[in-house]
Amino acid sequence: MMTDRAILAMAIRDDERRRRRLILGAGLVAASVVVILASWVLIPNGILLLVSGEGGIGILLTLLGAVCLVGGVLLLLVGLRQRRIARMDPHAPVSPDGKANPRYQEDQTPKAFPGEQLGWVGSGASGL
Repeated sequence: MMTDRAILAMAIRDDERRRRRLILGAGLVAASVVVILASWVLIPNGILLLVSGEGGIGILLTLLGAVCLVGGVLLLLVGLRQRRIARMDPHAPVSPDGKANPRYQEDQTPKAFPGEQLGWVGSGASGL
């Protein structure tokens, strides 16, 4: 059986891990925005250089911009996934796809009240 101190240490570790994932996700999203903006600058300038006759540099800038665009989209997807994982409730009941969740499959019929039934008739504001 785990002691209170061990349970607290485990909870603190989980919170730190969740906080680090949130920070990592935010950093990846910010980096993806910078990389996508770089591709937004590189691709048109590369095409402009291709049209103006500077073939080698134009191709290089266009390819570099395309790589930045793909990398930025991948960074964005990974960052959003990290943030989603960090924001998930670890205590939410989870069941495999298509399987019944045993926590929600309990009998939902009202249970008999073991004590005396309380009546609220006559308990209005006027006291009648």
